[in-house]
Amino acid sequence: KRYTEDLEFKISDDEAEDADAPGRKSPPNTSQSEQQEAPDAEGPVVEKIMGIRMAKKQMDSGEEVEVEEFYVKFKNFSYLHCRWADVEELEKDKRVHQKIKRFKAKQSLNSFLSEMDDEPFNPDYVEVDRILDVSHSTDDNGEPFAHYLVKWCSLPYEDSTWELKQDI
Repeated sequence: KRYTEDLEFKISDDEAEDADAPGRKSPPNTSQSEQQEAPDAEGPVVEKIMGIRMAKKQMDSGEEVEVEEFYVKFKNFSYLHCRWADVEELEKDKRVHQKIKRFKAKQSLNSFLSEMDDEPFNPDYVEVDRILDVSHSTDDNGEPFAHYLVKWCSLPYEDSTWELKQDI
C-alpha cells in the first residue's frame, strides 16, 4: 500500500526535496531513451539480445570460421527488424560487449532455458494493432513515400515505431 501512495504523489524522496526548494525549476522534459543513449553511437544500438547460435562465416582468405551470432533487437526499431548478427557487426554499439556478457550470464543461470525456442519473442510484437500517424515525404530521387507510426499488439505506446508501408 505504501508503494502505491508514493507512486501517486512522488516518485522518490529526492523529488520531494527538490520540489520544496524555493526558486528551483523542474528539469527539462526529456524522454528516457534520450537520457540512456547518447547520439554518438556509429550504428544502431542493441536494445536486447534474445538468442545465440554458432554459424559459419566465410573469411576474406576463403576459409570458413565458426563465429557466435546473436539474435538482436535494435533500439527504436520494431521486432520486424530483429536479426542475427555477429560481434563484429554489433561492435558499432560501444556497450555491446557488456550486453553480451550480461546475456551469457543470464543464460548460464537459466541453463534449462538456454535452448532457444521456436519464437524468441511474442509473435504479437510484429502484429499491427493500429496506425497512429502518417508522415509523407520524398526520397533523394523525388519519389513520394510514407512512414506510418505503428502501435504494435501487446506492446505499450512508447514502443511504437515509424515503418514503411512494405514493412507492415
